[in-house]
Amino acid sequence: MALLGTACGETPPSLPGEEDPPCDLVEDTYRITSAGLGETSTEATLLARDVDGDGDPDDVLVGPYLNLRTAGAPLDVAIDAALVSSVRWSLVIGRCVPSAMEDGYRRVSMIADSALEVAPVPVVGTLVDGEFESEQGIADVPLSTFLDSLGTESPTGWASGYGFRLELRFLENESVTGVAAFGFEFEEALARVAPAIANTLNELIDGAPGCPASCEDSLLRSYVNAVDADRDGVFSAEEVTEVRSLFIAKDANLFADWKGSPVYWPLHDAELDASGLSVSFVATRE
Repeated sequence: MALLGTACGETPPSLPGEEDPPCDLVEDTYRITSAGLGETSTEATLLARDVDGDGDPDDVLVGPYLNLRTAGAPLDVAIDAALVSSVRWSLVIGRCVPSAMEDGYRRVSMIADSALEVAPVPVVGTLVDGEFESEQGIADVPLSTFLDSLGTESPTGWASGYGFRLELRFLENESVTGVAAFGFEFEEALARVAPAIANTLNELIDGAPGCPASCEDSLLRSYVNAVDADRDGVFSAEEVTEVRSLFIAKDANLFADWKGSPVYWPLHDAELDASGLSVSFVATRE
């Protein structure tokens, strides 16, 4: 778990969303009902955002999504089905003004139904002409949902997304569209996505011609050869973890050591330690 620090010279930074708001907020909740990672590598590249501030997009976690989609996994359908049923992911938008559409201060949290170990930290900024953009927060993210074609409901599938940045467009029909980007501590990300990837691989090979002994599909065959170490025809989270480099890598620098513990401290050292993800979404006001 990464901790937060306070800004004071050569110490970890505090976040804008940790400061008190300038008013008594009126809060609206918007449930996220649809999300996407980009259906092609070109779309994913256009969607990718920078979460550590080095100017380069951080979106390495889209890789396994695109590869599993190529292998035939209906992840886009599974994601939306989960978001309208078992996975409740919400935006809480605080405002100082009477109307949700009126320009002014906004304080936006992205949250799960139940508390994670690290509390979310909202992003703050100003709504101008129906658009909002901000960064430097921490979000609750249903990370496993994006890679599990079974839509498995699991409280352990949530992770804290650091370097949270958000772009929103408010629509007249009481909904918002947006893009959110996050970075996840590498080992935490691996623990969340490994069971989801195993579920999806098992779903893919179930009934596929020739699988698991000799899959006719070359991509599925390569997954069996690389991942199913004991050749029992079943993929496990442990097997996915053993070949982690096949699915997940590090592309962001979000953490550094502070008094013996890792803390959120982007670009303080020169080590990549996090995995980025960018997501487009639609959310409806409740």
